[in-house]
Amino acid sequence: MNLSSGFIALFAFSLLTAGCTSSVSTSSNSQPNSDTAIIHGKKSLSSDPIAQATVSVNTGSGKCTGVLLSDRVVLTAAHCFDFEPVELSRAKITILSGDKTQECISAAVSEVSYEPSAVVVGGVHQPDLALLKLTSA
Repeated sequence: MNLSSGFIALFAFSLLTAGCTSSVSTSSNSQPNSDTAIIHGKKSLSSDPIAQATVSVNTGSGKCTGVLLSDRVVLTAAHCFDFEPVELSRAKITILSGDKTQECISAAVSEVSYEPSAVVVGGVHQPDLALLKLTSA
């Protein structure tokens, strides 16, 4: 296992074990500050929900993580949807956000889009990127 896949596995495990509760305390050191939170190419306040979001992608047959790009778009790895056909009705997104407490929001996936220039190598899109459009936010 290389370093990046080990980091992803550790991050996914911690995300799965965190659960969705309304009063989970977080360390102030773990939150982005105004120097590191960037939204739409501009510095943003760390209190912005998008800057604080952690996204778990449940494909129905496995779990991945993602990044919330807007209130209805998530960036994730294409391989999360490449190895097995995913019924979009089973794909769900869980978003954890909040600076001192965590709020859990669930949304359904309505569409999966791949990089237009992507090629499939060994059953996996290259580059390994997918955008998920959410039915609700």
